[in-house]
Parts: sequence; C-alpha cells; structure tokens
Amino acid sequence: MLVAGSYVRWKSQIRRHIETRPNHELINDCIDNGPYVYKMIQVPEVPVNGTIPYQPASEKRESYFSLSDENKKKVDAKVETLHILLTGIDNDIYSTVDACANAK
Repeated sequence: MLVAGSYVRWKSQIRRHIETRPNHELINDCIDNGPYVYKMIQVPEVPVNGTIPYQPASEKRESYFSLSDENKKKVDAKVETLHILLTGIDNDIYSTVDACANAK
C-alpha cells in the first residue's frame, strides 16, 4: 500500500510520533499485537417469577461500558492508533488503509 522505497522512512516517522503520545506503550502494543478484542460473556438464565418471563442462558458481546479501565484504555489506543496512521498517509491510499480491520 505504501511505496516500497519510502516505507522505512514513513514507519520511522510514525513510530517517533507515537513516542510523543502519553499512551505510546498501548499504541505500540496495538500495532504490534493487534487491538483489544471484545469477548463474549455468559448471561445466566433468568428463572420465571411474577413479572419477568423465563430467559435461557445465552452469550452476548461485552460492551465498552462494561470493560475494565485497563481494557477501555486498550480500545481507546486502537482508535488513536488508526487516527495516527491515517493522518500519516497520502490521500490516494487513505481509503485503502482506512478499510483495514486493524492497525497492523
């Protein structure tokens, strides 16, 4: 996606820019190891009572608001990582990179 001759310079510039960010360790981790992946959590069954109908046990994806503070920081680092990478590329390849699932 990036011109082969300029990739090393571009990568070096982006990494140096990331080092100026307060959460640079989380951003580098996001690039090197991939972003935080939301997990599936077990929802226990709800027995029948007078007002609530029976609901069998199920699974649902955790939400941002149910994450621990540490995991919220990892999710926020993903957003910041993509922002840094997308602002560091030319317009002609922006849409190609923007369509990527993660920063890696």
